[in-house]
Amino acid sequence: MTEPQKISLYRVKQAYDLNELEAQALLNALSPHGVFPCAIWREAYSLFWEEPAAECAVQCGTENPPFPEYVPASTAIFPVDNYATLMTDFFFEMARRVPVKELEKGFDYILEASYDNKSYLSDAEREYIFYSLIQAERRIVDYRRTKRVKDISIQLSAPNILLRIYPDTIAVNTEAAIRYLSVHKNFPFGREVKGITRRLVEAVIKAAETSEVVAGQSPQESIPVSSSLWKGKSPEAIRTVMRESGFGNDVIAHVLFFKRGIKKQRDVGRLLGADHLSDSAYDKIGKELFEKSRRISIVDMD
Repeated sequence: MTEPQKISLYRVKQAYDLNELEAQALLNALSPHGVFPCAIWREAYSLFWEEPAAECAVQCGTENPPFPEYVPASTAIFPVDNYATLMTDFFFEMARRVPVKELEKGFDYILEASYDNKSYLSDAEREYIFYSLIQAERRIVDYRRTKRVKDISIQLSAPNILLRIYPDTIAVNTEAAIRYLSVHKNFPFGREVKGITRRLVEAVIKAAETSEVVAGQSPQESIPVSSSLWKGKSPEAIRTVMRESGFGNDVIAHVLFFKRGIKKQRDVGRLLGADHLSDSAYDKIGKELFEKSRRISIVDMD
């Protein structure tokens, strides 16, 4: 990958031993500005597919589809499936125009950038993807002189495999991911991977704890939160949707106090605390949440 601050979701999952729900919550929290759903694919396109596709367009008198543009998600849940379909469709558009040899080079680049291993897929899975594409190319004696793009069958090329691996190829902001997992969620760091070392994790944690602030103010941690999670919603709805998106009570409290303007700490304590407690208990919970929430800086992501 060309920008070191980005890392594939697969590597983050390996470093922190995340399950699929936890990985989705990470995407939800970092979206839109900390998530780059097409970045690795764009690099493969620029390096291996763009030029031969342009040659095909000239020879065939056709237009190539533009590389899909990333439109930041306006929903609280990052739409992984939508982008998986988008990039899989684009891959097969390139398969109609690009020699299989170059198509494979780009695909190998995607695997290496995501998994550090172009052999991540089994030989059988690779054959499922490329066999019918090779056969379609062989049916044309000299496809470079043919005045049409290749006729391929997408279903014979196992699109389900591309759809399956796509989430792992999503790039995220490395430091933002570490900050969310290690600082905000207190996830244990499991093992080093390419792009995330223990030293880097410790540096991000230390920076969050000792960040320089104006004298007299508390250290602040910046956390990206989509405003679609709280704008126009009741406090109860905010609590529900933010918890479903993986946010803790301190972040939810910040939104309630400073975005929705709730003044009474007891009300927030009652909303985020356990049921059937005394008013004094809710006062204590609300006060603690208020103090924690003051040390958070929410970055509106819409």
